[in-house]
Amino acid sequence: MEKKEYIQLPPFNRGTDPNLVKLMWVYVQLPEDEQKEVKKIIMKMDKFNAGMEVDKEDVHMVSSEYIEPFRKALKEVIGTIIFETSQFACWLYETIYVHNIPVEQLIDGNPESEDLIRFMDQVFKDLKNGDIQGN
Repeated sequence: MEKKEYIQLPPFNRGTDPNLVKLMWVYVQLPEDEQKEVKKIIMKMDKFNAGMEVDKEDVHMVSSEYIEPFRKALKEVIGTIIFETSQFACWLYETIYVHNIPVEQLIDGNPESEDLIRFMDQVFKDLKNGDIQGN
């Protein structure tokens, strides 16, 4: 009889983004050595993003057969982010500039999105004034 092998994901909060769960699922399926290499790469990226110097010789390249599932998962995640951001921008534009709903009223109804609402409103104003070029 063949011994079954199990994979256990760490516990996630109920509201965890499903894309994060998907990326974790791909990660836990990697062989242990490859997981260590991916973790090293991520730690190096964190150092780089924090402005610290990264020694590139320390990073071992992970074989493409293990990277491909990450590439596919990230492509889906990025596509979802672009889609959702575009939907939000269209909704926001229509709400503010077509239906003339004041920004403050939107913020009152969506306080967790205040920064994003204000940012996008400013982008729309800048586009309208010609301060930035739209394509």
